[in-house]
Amino acid sequence: QNGISLEDMTFGWDHFMDSADAMSIPPAPSLLPRLHVLKYDVLDLDVYMAQQQEEMEEKTTMDDAIDDENDRQFTINFFAMHIFGGNQIAAEALLMVLMSMAERDHRYDDNRTVRMPSGETLGCGSINYVLLDSESCAILHEKLNAVLGMILPVVANVNVSLSSLNSVEDDSISTVRGVKAPTKNNANRLDPSILQLPKASCVIVNQAYMSEGGLKPSGQRTLTALAKMSSTHTIPYRFEGEMEIDFEADVRTIVLSVNKKSFNAAVGSKLMPCSLVMRLDSQ
Repeated sequence: QNGISLEDMTFGWDHFMDSADAMSIPPAPSLLPRLHVLKYDVLDLDVYMAQQQEEMEEKTTMDDAIDDENDRQFTINFFAMHIFGGNQIAAEALLMVLMSMAERDHRYDDNRTVRMPSGETLGCGSINYVLLDSESCAILHEKLNAVLGMILPVVANVNVSLSSLNSVEDDSISTVRGVKAPTKNNANRLDPSILQLPKASCVIVNQAYMSEGGLKPSGQRTLTALAKMSSTHTIPYRFEGEMEIDFEADVRTIVLSVNKKSFNAAVGSKLMPCSLVMRLDSQ
């Protein structure tokens, strides 16, 4: 229809090879589609399947090696190396506390925690590392904060001493330096407190600098709140009329303390009792 006959059409390479003299003349563009192959290779299925089998065996060997050191053991080794100077037992105890979680009673709409007869919250754990001196506590505190800060969503740090407990009055708001239990102020609002933490948070309490002396009423209430947090995983909130109500504190509590009189693993912090007590010789 376009005025082109079959004789006028060029069929690509076969037509081009009809004349040896035409080798020096570029072929005319073909009106039919053709495939230009720049490179080709012969695929031997037997060789290909053998290569695939070898790669699968290598991958299986690598997977077996990974399974030998699962996530749990990897985390324990990581904690032991970067926090406890190779102490695997201390690292495993820390992991156990961090993985603890409050058991909840699903029969109630508020999903409340399950309390044991002792008053403790079922499923929650806390740990007290007992060290030789305040310097060792400070070093361990720094390591814990650096490592746990990379893997946990919230890590709160509390340094307990007479000055920090007594630096906040009943009618003043909590400061960075001071520690205060959640308390409602004269404006009928709760003062911001470092102890107001979301679920699954981690709080590191260093009480190595605690010394003998007198505590103000606000300091006594804060120390009581810390003790409840570590032992029963609850926090007392103080409202108008000096009424206190315990709220759940599903947090992971780590207490660092010094026992100068009797350095024994069974003797932990009396101010903040914990589920586990472990002695560490040095940091």
